[in-house]
Amino acid sequence: MDHGPRTSIIGLGNPLMGDDGVGIAVVERLARLTLPADVEVLDGGTGGITLLHLMEGATRVIFVDAVEMGRAPGAIGCFDLNQVDAAEQGALSLHETGLPQVLALGRELGPLPEMLLVGVQPACVAPGTILSPRVTDALPELVERILRAVGGYAILLPMQAEILEKLKAIPAGWQRRLYFMGVLGEALVPVGVRPVIVGGNAVEFYTLGGYATADIDLVVAERAEVDRCLAAMGFTREGRHWFSEELDLAVEIPGSVLAGDRSRVTEVEIDDRLVYLIGLEDLIIDRLNAFVHWRSARDGEWAEQLLALHFDEVDFDYLRCRAADEGVGDTLQKILSGLEP
Repeated sequence: MDHGPRTSIIGLGNPLMGDDGVGIAVVERLARLTLPADVEVLDGGTGGITLLHLMEGATRVIFVDAVEMGRAPGAIGCFDLNQVDAAEQGALSLHETGLPQVLALGRELGPLPEMLLVGVQPACVAPGTILSPRVTDALPELVERILRAVGGYAILLPMQAEILEKLKAIPAGWQRRLYFMGVLGEALVPVGVRPVIVGGNAVEFYTLGGYATADIDLVVAERAEVDRCLAAMGFTREGRHWFSEELDLAVEIPGSVLAGDRSRVTEVEIDDRLVYLIGLEDLIIDRLNAFVHWRSARDGEWAEQLLALHFDEVDFDYLRCRAADEGVGDTLQKILSGLEP
């Protein structure tokens, strides 16, 4: 029975031989995602004749493997195996898979599907189960390239009914927004994107709901990735905002550059998922800027409230330095004078 076109993503390599296991590491990440219905993810191990069986019925195959390309460790290369002859395939020196020989045999048996090899230059192929730092750093881009190749965006499987129901069960407000950001952040991990909560939603968190806001403001350099992910999650876009009526959530991405120090971003764990928020001191500066430069008295009050609530946690050296740079040092000192014993 013909089920239509199908793409098989096959990870190759030996996870007991250091970087030779990168193909398996990639398909393990992909296996945690919901991919288009016509895409399957397979562990091809160290290859051999069984690869022909794994390819059976596929109209397109994407192999993922460590490839000797003579380039810097972690470099990524893509090869159209239908256009590369057997000698060139052999020159790629695919570790232990025997892929060139298998494909040569496959061609003798009949036509092969469209085939793409996504490879990464290994740093170390030796006994061990840990990927080298350079190859580990390449994993998000490897996953992203494959996601683009299959023409769809991935959502983590937990973002199905179970998590949707859990989100709905959380009362609408800052706690639901924070939980959702954990789900969104986890969905973006494979493509190396880490959105940071800023603005009113960050104030809401640091004041434990004392401040009220209606949407989630994010800073992220890779906006297109977040847009694709939100669309895949069922959000609809209206102007600058993404909305989910089902979850009563709204998301806006007002900028791509964090107004502060990324090393000071606060990490919060929600059900084993990480949520990232602008650092406390940088948020205070953000409110002071709005108070001084935009004449927003309410933001001045929230800057004072944040200082009062977290007085013992604030890095005052950093805060005063940033305040001076932003031209709000005098205002900060006036607020502190009213708070200090």
